[in-house]
Amino acid sequence: MRYEISINRKKVEKHFKTGKKSIRVNLPSFDWTTCSLKTPSVYPKLHTKFLDLLNDHGLQQMVTFPTRESNTLDLFVTNHPTLVPRVEGVPGVSDHLAVYLEFQIQPERRNNTSRPFPRYSQADWSALRSAASDLSNFITSSFDVEGDTEAIWRAFKEGLHSITHTHIPHTTLKAKNGKPWVDYNSKKLIRKRDRVYRKWK
Repeated sequence: MRYEISINRKKVEKHFKTGKKSIRVNLPSFDWTTCSLKTPSVYPKLHTKFLDLLNDHGLQQMVTFPTRESNTLDLFVTNHPTLVPRVEGVPGVSDHLAVYLEFQIQPERRNNTSRPFPRYSQADWSALRSAASDLSNFITSSFDVEGDTEAIWRAFKEGLHSITHTHIPHTTLKAKNGKPWVDYNSKKLIRKRDRVYRKWK
């Protein structure tokens, strides 16, 4: 198993033989489909310590199929399991299966879409209250107390949606597909930097 070690190295070295950027692990008693020990198992404490090590650092082992005989010995550990859509075993050049993985280098980003935004400061509140009262009277007169709950809810929902859009102006917010890590404070600093630069020019 190979991965960049950014965890407590002394804790790892205490239990496993390590290289510069790898950990040599030979834990055949794990059933990785259930994350439990097989029965019988050898060195159960060592297996448990390794699983605790993964859990303590938010890591997940992705290879769940046997890679040598009935044991899973070739592991792949990651802290982003959703970026690993495919893990398969293919014939290797030794008595181990080679682990074939596909993983996404960059996560998918969903583009924002334009949406209506209510402008409550410009709302006609007196007309809205009157329309809400009319909606209440309509529902109580049109439906029995023991009537269809879904029908009552649908009438209330559609009526409320209609009066809010009638008496509260809406504006359309443009889609912003900027960098999500650039927050409000960062933008303020960027504008300040640009003002200073313009003065300096």
